[in-house]
Amino acid sequence: MTPLVSICLPASRDRPSLRVAIDSVLAQDHSDLEVVVTDDSGGALEATVADADDPRVRYHANEQRLGLVANHQAALNLARGRYLGFLHDDDRFLPGYVSRMVGQLEADPSLGVVFSDCWIDHGTPPWTRRGIAFPNGRYERFLPYVIRFPYFIPSTTMMRREVWDGSPRAWPDLVVGDLAMYVYAAEAGWPFFYLDEPLVVYRQHPEQIGFDAARQRDHSVRFWDAMHFADPEAEGLRTQKLAHWLIARAGVRLKDGDADGAKDDLARAQGLAPDLERGRRVSLRLLAGAPVLVAPANRLWRQFRPRRRALPLDVDESR
Repeated sequence: MTPLVSICLPASRDRPSLRVAIDSVLAQDHSDLEVVVTDDSGGALEATVADADDPRVRYHANEQRLGLVANHQAALNLARGRYLGFLHDDDRFLPGYVSRMVGQLEADPSLGVVFSDCWIDHGTPPWTRRGIAFPNGRYERFLPYVIRFPYFIPSTTMMRREVWDGSPRAWPDLVVGDLAMYVYAAEAGWPFFYLDEPLVVYRQHPEQIGFDAARQRDHSVRFWDAMHFADPEAEGLRTQKLAHWLIARAGVRLKDGDADGAKDDLARAQGLAPDLERGRRVSLRLLAGAPVLVAPANRLWRQFRPRRRALPLDVDESR
């Protein structure tokens, strides 16, 4: 029987969090689902997945290593459900996640994508609520939000099958390549719905593929450099987004001793969006001219940068 929901779990490393992730799906109160695990490790995860001992878990070992983006797409291509969700192998669903997401999609057949807030687990207490800065509800024209805000985590997202079936499959092979899923859905005109509830635990850790700041910022520059939009507002926002990531990459390049690369990024950012982050851009340009000041300036920033609001770890997961 075809399941109503497919949870796609692209995995590549055998660790306890993989079983925790699978168990968090199987424990959902919505049982009409499957878990599609695509193993990009060469088959090393088979025993761990088999330990779940549940016919709803489908395991597929990739014949050759696909990489982050293609492994996501492999799971989507194998999924059979009417609704398609993701869960990364280091995250987990809280009770009721699937019911809340499916309920929203079932209640409004015109919706394309639903996503929620999440808790961030840094490895030690307390957790932090991500706290997305726009209201709960439906968004008809979502492309400007996708471009403007860095809020999109696959583990918090579920979409209608038609969104994937009608989407370009050429996601860029970058650590931020899964952002293309949101861009293409929004560009196609699908309405989005944001649930202002933390329904997922998203884990941050040093082994995470996006933990490398230099790589993350470089790939973000490459992602937005490759995108172009016919809509003038969206294209203007894309230009600003690209400028933002150029400035961010310049900061990393300065730390790495690449003053010339930093200057090139800053010059290009100024040409794209002259008024964007002017103070930060000027500061970085001054540091690029005096690299000896980079290390003390970075220490000063770490000391005085604003801290995120932390919330208690003893969250009631039964809610």
